[in-house]
Amino acid sequence: MTSRINQHATASGFARIFQSAGNMTVYEATNPYRLATWPTHGTETQPNAKVWEQPSVLLRASNALVHFAGRTDEQERLKEWRDAPAPLAVRVMHGPGGQGKTRLAGHLAHEWAAEGWVVIGAYHHRDRQGPDLFAAPNLEGAAGVLVVVDYAERWDTADLLALLSDTTTGAGARLSVRVLLLSRPAGTWWQTLSHRIKRDLDLTATRVELGPLENDSAVTRAGLFSTARDRFADLLEVPSAREIAPPETLTDHADFRLVLAVHMAALAAVLGHGRSEGPPSDPVEVSAYLLGRERAHWQDLHTRGEAPLATTPDAMGQVVYTATLTGALGRADATEALEHAAVESREHPGQLLKDHAVCYPPAPVDGTAQHTSTVLEPLYPDRLGEDYLALLTAGHAHDFPCDEWADDAPARLLASRDAPPPAWARHVLTTLIEAAARWPHVAERQLYPLLRARPALALEAGGVALAALATLEDVDPALLETIDSLLPKRHIDLDIAAAALATRLVEHRLDAATTPAERARIHDRAATRLYYAGQRDHALTQNHEALLIWRELTDEPEGAAHLPYLAALPKQLRESA
Repeated sequence: MTSRINQHATASGFARIFQSAGNMTVYEATNPYRLATWPTHGTETQPNAKVWEQPSVLLRASNALVHFAGRTDEQERLKEWRDAPAPLAVRVMHGPGGQGKTRLAGHLAHEWAAEGWVVIGAYHHRDRQGPDLFAAPNLEGAAGVLVVVDYAERWDTADLLALLSDTTTGAGARLSVRVLLLSRPAGTWWQTLSHRIKRDLDLTATRVELGPLENDSAVTRAGLFSTARDRFADLLEVPSAREIAPPETLTDHADFRLVLAVHMAALAAVLGHGRSEGPPSDPVEVSAYLLGRERAHWQDLHTRGEAPLATTPDAMGQVVYTATLTGALGRADATEALEHAAVESREHPGQLLKDHAVCYPPAPVDGTAQHTSTVLEPLYPDRLGEDYLALLTAGHAHDFPCDEWADDAPARLLASRDAPPPAWARHVLTTLIEAAARWPHVAERQLYPLLRARPALALEAGGVALAALATLEDVDPALLETIDSLLPKRHIDLDIAAAALATRLVEHRLDAATTPAERARIHDRAATRLYYAGQRDHALTQNHEALLIWRELTDEPEGAAHLPYLAALPKQLRESA
């Protein structure tokens, strides 16, 4: 028998799962997360043959079309972590986009489910992929529960802590629970989060970096290319494409350290088999070629004889751009987003959404379409989507048609018509910052002007995205100073950003300082920001620099005025100096 409960009016979703003797349907409210059964399919998943023309479908990690290879050491270490005696353990697996984190998690789900483990995905309330209804699994006889959190760095810190607290409350000592967080960064975000996990939950979380797949002694770039090439050749029924040689740049180009980049090159080679100019070899040109094929698919759907799409390829390109920036949305928000973006089409936004959903239907969660209330599915994989945003925007030197409409589209999406900012603000800012890390013209033409005009928007990006902004090489310190001035003294999610900004700005501020006391205060301020973010060692380093200056100042004739600053430093630091 199933029952439907309001999760947040009673116990947490995890508590209800672990306490239930049988199957129960758990209704997840909007805060702070939703649950779904993590897909456990193998690598034989076959999408509808009608969408073979779409590179995004062939490359999407959830489709798992290229056979899983390598990661033997990582799998063994994760199994050791799984089989340790602790009832609850938390680990973050981090690496750049395209490194294979989601594929490895999907493979683990498949393998561990076969060994009796129940695998659950947790989705933040802003991630609208999660279903409205979740049939809680019967845990009778289960070997344990694995909880996978993709894009964990995009969660609010308080919400991740709530998730971990819920698993602790729910699990008790009856089942082993493992929480695997997948993220791009570690660094400041992980230092802060692991500190809070230890302080608030008395858990020691662990971290592992997912390196390039080629680090596995049994895997080479050429082998990865050949495996992907042959698989795509079979799926596309182009057997002669199996003879295509890897691009000359495969061995030396740094971008091909990413398994996704190798798969993209293999797909471009197969799709372009027979071209007189040969397959593209530069990773950006590979993206441009694949995106051209994506557009050709929109054209085919628009001109087909049976049930053609009303949306033109140009308009579809703008809708795809918008979706990639905003992420999936409910229909009302999606309609508003298209209106904000000012998509150039005679079609009503409702028609644009319907046509876009034909091209990009929501990917199934737990093997069903329970979450199909969302529209504006982004262009995946993320790296291909970021490349599309950048290539559609003027300012690059690659052979890809730009659209003047795109230049100001982010600003229009974030235009302040009403307060608070729109539901998609964080996703837009996060995506722009991630794209800007590889595409400087996105930063110079879109991101920086947007934040200079409306610096308060930066706070909507969240602590992790702001920390990433602080690492961009060409970011103007004056812009960071303005954003820093808007940060609260303490905030559980923005402390990460405050620490990153303080670290980036220390040298800039010291160069501008005119007195020793001013320099000491700069070190003091950085120490405070780092301390609040849980970076105690780095905070002490800054405190020590301030201590040296304050001690010198107190030795001067009017040094008594500086004694309060010296006294405010940590006692153990004063005594050790």
